[in-house]
Amino acid sequence: MLNVRLLDQHSREWLRERTQLKDIVQAARERKWNYLRKLMLLPDDRWNRKLTEWIPNTRRPVGRPPTRWMDDFTKYTNKKFDELLSLCLTNFWCCNVSPFVLRDR
Repeated sequence: MLNVRLLDQHSREWLRERTQLKDIVQAARERKWNYLRKLMLLPDDRWNRKLTEWIPNTRRPVGRPPTRWMDDFTKYTNKKFDELLSLCLTNFWCCNVSPFVLRDR
């Protein structure tokens, strides 16, 4: 495609610029934040909203707890789901591109 060898040692940014491909991690993160915006604007009685907020009644197994879908948002914003919801409803946060999408881990 580009006649580039591994020994040429080009950066992945250079390769993405030449091939005009998106970074898959960045694209997945953008989609996740867009879905969160859409989810927050839904009424409380929708099943996908309830499923996101659902916490099982059973005890968790011993060991490191698995990472949940919402943990990514609380990590970047230092806010819980309810606080994110109030932010979304009171500010323009849901209407604009989230600054957390562009931030690398």
